[in-house]
Amino acid sequence: MPPKSPEQISTASTPTVPFGAYYASAAGGRVRFSASTDYVMINDEGVTDLALFVNPPNSGVDCYLDIGEFGASFDARFRRLGGFAHTIPDVSAGPLSRNTGGGSQVAACRLYRPGQYTVSGGDVRKTAYMRASTNYITMIEGRSVVRPGNALAWTIQATRANIGGRPHGFVHLEWIELPAAS
Repeated sequence: MPPKSPEQISTASTPTVPFGAYYASAAGGRVRFSASTDYVMINDEGVTDLALFVNPPNSGVDCYLDIGEFGASFDARFRRLGGFAHTIPDVSAGPLSRNTGGGSQVAACRLYRPGQYTVSGGDVRKTAYMRASTNYITMIEGRSVVRPGNALAWTIQATRANIGGRPHGFVHLEWIELPAAS
């Protein structure tokens, strides 16, 4: 469980600020990060890998997801997977994360695009359907934690055949990194 933010211990002398804003500030340690897959081209048929979010085994931090944003240029089915094995041929690869508080600290967790990783096994933990050209934004606010050595993966699938054009989707995540609970 992360330390309480000002919104959780609100008093007359403590300003109320959103969960993520606190951890992006100097008072919260500037430990809030973000990363995006940018646009990922999607297959017309079948399931396409979309993103892999990894907290390395030796990171020493728990990653508290704050905001997730998902989108596609076509009607799509998003799936979040868990309990899988993964490999990352080049661990230095991955979209560069950004410290949202402007601090110099670099994120331990990484978000990877398809082609930078492989996933095998696992099971579907969540499925969501999305209309074309709409974004789904979820305010997680630390209720989902990715512990050291764990990962999340997303896939996407068109819900109708022959979607045409240059179909694409994306994942954008914002998270807070705090010392790992023992």
